[in-house]
Amino acid sequence: MVMAQTRKSSRSCENVFAGFVIFACGMSIIISMQSQTFIRTKRAFKLAGTREIQENRNTFLAAIDQDEKDDGDRHEHSQTLNDNGNTIKDWFRKRSTEKHMPTKFHPILVRPELISSSACKNTTVDILIYSVSFWRNADQRAAIRGTWAARDTFTDIKIQTVFFLGRPTTAADQAKIESESQKYGDVIQGDFLDGRANISMKGLHALQWINSNCLHAKYIIKADDDMFVNIFYVIEFGVSEIFTLNKVLLCHVRENNTSEIMRNKDSKWYVPANILPGRKSFPAMCFANMVLFTADLVPELYRASFSMPYCTVDDAYIFGMLVELVKGADFQSIGETISMDQDKAYQDLISQSHPQFLASTIRQIEFFSKFWNAALRRVPKWAKGRLSKTIKP
Repeated sequence: MVMAQTRKSSRSCENVFAGFVIFACGMSIIISMQSQTFIRTKRAFKLAGTREIQENRNTFLAAIDQDEKDDGDRHEHSQTLNDNGNTIKDWFRKRSTEKHMPTKFHPILVRPELISSSACKNTTVDILIYSVSFWRNADQRAAIRGTWAARDTFTDIKIQTVFFLGRPTTAADQAKIESESQKYGDVIQGDFLDGRANISMKGLHALQWINSNCLHAKYIIKADDDMFVNIFYVIEFGVSEIFTLNKVLLCHVRENNTSEIMRNKDSKWYVPANILPGRKSFPAMCFANMVLFTADLVPELYRASFSMPYCTVDDAYIFGMLVELVKGADFQSIGETISMDQDKAYQDLISQSHPQFLASTIRQIEFFSKFWNAALRRVPKWAKGRLSKTIKP
């Protein structure tokens, strides 16, 4: 009797185990099928996105080639292309952007500017380039003005470049900044101490100034003062992707919940508990060494800065926390085209007919001119007929 009960109990255990194995196998098959479906869907989405980008680029190049034909052919065909929104003029068409009109003083930018600029006043601006620059980096600013961000690069694409600085500690250094401003007219200085702790302040100052003075720009490039940007390929590959879009940023994207918020007071990236309370990671954001974005984001980001507590982690604050508050804002990652390796990017530029990198960190200042000269030797076909006489490939 005991042995019969033991055999019965054993068979029951075997049945339960067999049932568990069958269930596990079934779930494994289902998960595998779902995983394969996800992989196929993700791959299809990636391919579709790649095709769309390539189609946009081809449309862009075709439109520019059409623009280069003689006047008679241009007049005959450009109207049709205009109707389809595909001519070069349409790529840089005027965007309707209304500035934010605050009803109160900004909680952070409480002091008037020390130096302003009329750089955008009474002039067309197709691409506004701005840099939050350390006041001491006059050589970097001069190199940027004389190379990739030169105002007179093109005959029919209008570039404007400005630099945002803080305040130095001595009157002699302030006099140097004022002299630079008088010479170039592109320096904008806030009344706050320059330095790492106030980089976010300079970013806010940039939003405020652009909102008030340069919202007629079509596109905006934000670049650190140690960056070289291949302006030809940013237009060809960047503008070609976003010309029909609104509230979009192209940059090296750090995905949501991948950048830890440092709550340790000893960290230089310390974030107090009242900022993003209860969250352990920052929202999606740009690594902001180089960002291309549409000007319609500026008033939205500036508006958001009135309600979002100030954070000294500048990338996370300007191009993450504020962006999170903007309805409809969208990131597109071009991180693989932005290099932190100067030598690798330079070799790529001088050896490839179509360079991989749109931008690169510059470690030695002489590389600004080296990169620029190399870029001019590889000017894309669409840009050759648009270079001003002062630019010599």
